[in-house]
Amino acid sequence: MVANSQLIADRFVGYEVVAGRPRVRVGNSGWMLDKVDMLMPAPGLASARFRRRGLSPAGSLVTSTGRAPTWIAAQVACGADVFLVGTKSWLACEMAIRPGLGDSGVGHNSFGEILRADDGTRPAWGSAILPAARFEEAVAPPEARLAVLDGSSAIGWLSSLRTDFAVAIIDRSAADDFAAESIIQLRSMGGTPVPLARLGWRPPAGVEALAFEAWR
Repeated sequence: MVANSQLIADRFVGYEVVAGRPRVRVGNSGWMLDKVDMLMPAPGLASARFRRRGLSPAGSLVTSTGRAPTWIAAQVACGADVFLVGTKSWLACEMAIRPGLGDSGVGHNSFGEILRADDGTRPAWGSAILPAARFEEAVAPPEARLAVLDGSSAIGWLSSLRTDFAVAIIDRSAADDFAAESIIQLRSMGGTPVPLARLGWRPPAGVEALAFEAWR
């Protein structure tokens, strides 16, 4: 449930009318229905995830992409549409970065607020962070459509990805060319080049970008 700028995950107790006003009981709290922004079932949600979490309003990056109207609905969704592979401690730190577009007056959201990476305690989540090293427990979420491979050590995942989209970020200044060679090899195996203009993105200075479609 989303109410009073909070995400609340708890057991639904019931519905009642108090003094002519509809009211719902979630956990130990009662809420007037007109104060509830969203109420969604979450069957199978472990009780260990029951908690309250403050929510920030949609910031400049979300607003600029036209996602502000669905921001609240996105906060209650459970499922990793995106997963990131890399050094987990670094990625966890990067979740605190607050990207934005100038001084738009609506503030900025952190990567953590936008991506909602699952840490095992979140009542709702939208992504997962996996280690670059391939352990048995490091399994890509089956519902994910986008994989982000951060750093050369994460490129080992490239050959086994089944997502619709993948983004690999590597440092070409490193002495080890294995990561770049892996990407070039994948493109050579029937890959179809994609103009960056089609993506609507222009790389910043000092960044080399290569886009292609690969069929499996």
